[in-house]
Amino acid sequence: MKIINSLLVIIFFLPNNIYSQSKLTSEILVEYDMILDLNNLTHYNAYLYFNSSNAYFEYKPVESYNSLEEVQDNDNEASLNLIDSTTVQLTIDKINNKVLEKRKPVFSKKMYVVEEDIPKIQWTLAEETKKINEFSCKKALTTFRGRKYEVWYCPELPFNYGPWKLSGLPGLILEANDDKNQVVFNVKKIVTPYHIEMPNILKENTKTITIAEYSKIQKKEIENFESRFKSRSNRDMELHITYNVNDIEKE
Repeated sequence: MKIINSLLVIIFFLPNNIYSQSKLTSEILVEYDMILDLNNLTHYNAYLYFNSSNAYFEYKPVESYNSLEEVQDNDNEASLNLIDSTTVQLTIDKINNKVLEKRKPVFSKKMYVVEEDIPKIQWTLAEETKKINEFSCKKALTTFRGRKYEVWYCPELPFNYGPWKLSGLPGLILEANDDKNQVVFNVKKIVTPYHIEMPNILKENTKTITIAEYSKIQKKEIENFESRFKSRSNRDMELHITYNVNDIEKE
């Protein structure tokens, strides 16, 4: 894996409100290999674009996965395994202190934009160092959204971003993993300068919802599917439905 190491730092001014902007341009691209090993090993490509005030991050499966797998154990019992392989997109807006995440519940045709304040992650900085390709990196630890993370960040790259919502360190995060190795990010390449218009996931008149509201919608979609499926199934059949969502957040 080769990392392009030609840094160009540009200072520029942005409008005061990201929501009123029609275009946001990135300066740097970081590409990660990503693993979500949650009951089923799933490999993703992840991309981080950012400038001094805004970032855009997305991850999507390397291969397509069936959203519904049915396992027939015997004549009287059937089990369903539901896997969410939706592409996840989020933006970080430092000016307005917001994270906006575009999500689609399983079985729903509607996309939602989930809004929250930028999380204040409490990092513990360690003395350990290691080389990641040609970069000298330092170790940091945290507990965030139900997982314990170990990350390696690079002070030579003075950007306080990282994969997903992991951010706030004095250097770009190049590697991250939780203590169970269920969530893993490994940098593949860094390209700078990289000027590209970042997607605007908050379109005009789009309504945002909270994390709690999204969880209720997700639960309701699953309940509705269960009800429809059971109504069409053999009444004598014992039906077990297991929903495995490849979600980083445990709480």
